[in-house]
Amino acid sequence: MKVLEIEHITKKAGRRTLVDDMSFDILQGDVCGFVGPNGAGKTTLIRMISGLIRPEDGNIRIEGFDVQRDRMKALAQVGAIVESPVFFPYMSGQDNLLNLVSGLLVWTRCSGSWDWRREARTKSKPTRSA
Repeated sequence: MKVLEIEHITKKAGRRTLVDDMSFDILQGDVCGFVGPNGAGKTTLIRMISGLIRPEDGNIRIEGFDVQRDRMKALAQVGAIVESPVFFPYMSGQDNLLNLVSGLLVWTRCSGSWDWRREARTKSKPTRSA
């Protein structure tokens, strides 16, 4: 199942092209990272995926829902860290990612909203205390 579909996305700022006709899919269970030099369009792409800015051209779908036309349904299962997160050099890459995810889980729990998909990744069922 495609969880993210990027089709011919283009974003410009004035005469400068920030993202140029980008297309790719991410399947359920895939792990994806954006790597590139400053100005390559990584943050711009994440902002478009999360609905913070609109592309000039192209479509973005999350679990089949178009981010521009059906934003609430598309973003219902999305969490994003757009700016620089804190990484600890003494931790492995996997441990750093788990640390970031645990922060998202705490936020989700504090808001009183349970996200079964994120919890399923932790391989343990949380218990709710009164």
